[in-house]
Parts: sequence; C-alpha cells; structure tokens
Amino acid sequence: MKKTIVLILALVMAVSMFAGCSGEAASTDAASSEASTESGFGTTYTKESPEIIELENKNIELVATYNEVANLAVTNGWDADETTLTELNAAKAIIDTFNEIIIDPSAADGSNLPDMILAGDELIIELSTNIKDRVSVAFAE
Repeated sequence: MKKTIVLILALVMAVSMFAGCSGEAASTDAASSEASTESGFGTTYTKESPEIIELENKNIELVATYNEVANLAVTNGWDADETTLTELNAAKAIIDTFNEIIIDPSAADGSNLPDMILAGDELIIELSTNIKDRVSVAFAE
C-alpha cells in the first residue's frame, strides 16, 4: 500500500516536472487545434483529446471514491492517524494534478497520460479496498 502511494507521488512529481519544464511556448496555429498531435518531445494534448476526456472521467470516479473514504475517515476518527492523513493527502494531490491537466491540457504535453490514467485506476482500487476497509471501523489509538 505504501509503495503504491510512493509510486503515485513520484508520478505526480514527474508530471509536474514535464508541465513546468517543457520549455515549449503555446502554439496558436491550426495544428494545435487537433485533438492530440505527436511532437518531438511527446504528445500534445487539447481538451478534445481522447486521453483528456478519459482522464476527466477517471477523475470524476476518483473524486467520488476519495470523498467517500475521506468522510468515513473523519467520521470514524482516522483523521488522527498520520499514515491515513498522508495517504489521503497524496490522493488529493493526484486529484489536483488531474484537475490542472483537465483545465489546461498543455500541462500534460510530453507526459505519458495513459500511464497517469492507469495510476488513477490503481489509486481508486487502493482507496476503495484497503484504505476504505481500514477507515470503516472506529480508530483505536
């Protein structure tokens, strides 16, 4: 479980690096209006790109799962557990990254969006199984 969270955090950091360090200026020509195009640095995404649409749908599912688990954690006193808070904060950071990419798809230019979507799937599974099972009972210090 901790390895999954660390992997996901590493993914978020890598995406942030690509988004902040791509060095490419935004293009306004006709080619940039296509759904997604291949460039020398990787894929360029737009709001119409199938990967962005899939990421948005995945993020909707992730947010719903996160909210359910976070509410259970607070209700059952797990907000006093440092490990649970770290896991939930990591999930929230991924949601924030996905939201940033959905709002500005160029933030994902050059990154491997299919791998990010796969990581979102893995996070949903982790939240809805292991973490949810743990926070569904009262926290015992």
